[in-house]
Amino acid sequence: MSSFASTSFFTLGCSLGLAACGGGAAAPDDPPPPPANVYETIYSEAAATSILRGVGLGIPQTGQEANEIPLLTVTGSIRHDVGPLSLDDSKYAFTGTMHDVDPGDPGQGVYFSDGSGGVFILSTLDGASFDYVLRYNGEYRLGAVTHSAEGVIGIVMADADVPSGGAANYAGVAFGAGATVAGGSFELLSGNATAAVDFDAGTVSLLADGFADIGAPVDEVRVDGAVIDGASFGSGTISLLNDGVSAEAMLGPNIQSQFGGSFYGYDDVLDIPDELGGLLLKAGDDGYLALYFAAD
Repeated sequence: MSSFASTSFFTLGCSLGLAACGGGAAAPDDPPPPPANVYETIYSEAAATSILRGVGLGIPQTGQEANEIPLLTVTGSIRHDVGPLSLDDSKYAFTGTMHDVDPGDPGQGVYFSDGSGGVFILSTLDGASFDYVLRYNGEYRLGAVTHSAEGVIGIVMADADVPSGGAANYAGVAFGAGATVAGGSFELLSGNATAAVDFDAGTVSLLADGFADIGAPVDEVRVDGAVIDGASFGSGTISLLNDGVSAEAMLGPNIQSQFGGSFYGYDDVLDIPDELGGLLLKAGDDGYLALYFAAD
């Protein structure tokens, strides 16, 4: 059986950040209307509060079968100037105060604690250039069980600002980890993420490839036909490939596929979401793959 445990899930943690590259779409013929909301960047120190949304995993450190772990919708807010952070992944409602991970090296990120055992770290390391989307890692306790929490979250675009037509392309990064009964654990590092958004059709497609060659049983991940719902998107068909051939057999029977993400910020030149990000989990009785992505 393939299960998550506290040390066997996704060990990249906050040592890996998100770095964006490229993106864009054709400019509209007429100047776009102003957005319904003002979007502060993640680096803002304004006396303002931003609404957060994302997707994540809450994994009991006692272990759980990978194909029984649900993808969680995460909501919250952050006050930019003084730092209170609120996150709710439907399992745990967190409100914490801000502390530097290392005051001498602020690039390591910022952690928040709630005084009740809940800790979350927000980080965009390794020269990340995203303005609105972040990784988070943390843990919290539910009863006697500690849960590891991780996912993608950011300053979400307001539903009212999501275009009703047109298209946009995004480029960025993807990375992840997995395991199989036959081959053990593996990582997908330094990958590329390209996303095509069709606002007319209400769909998102994702290609993740170009990973570092370290012998992983997957070298390409595709998502087709994910459905846009306001400023979020999900479902779709997830395909795992290796050298152009399906790698689904590594997962075994009873496969569960989950995919989710959101649009972040606002591009006031192109009148489109500035960035997007999310994660997927595809798991069966014999293996799993979790993949994180962000792009602009």
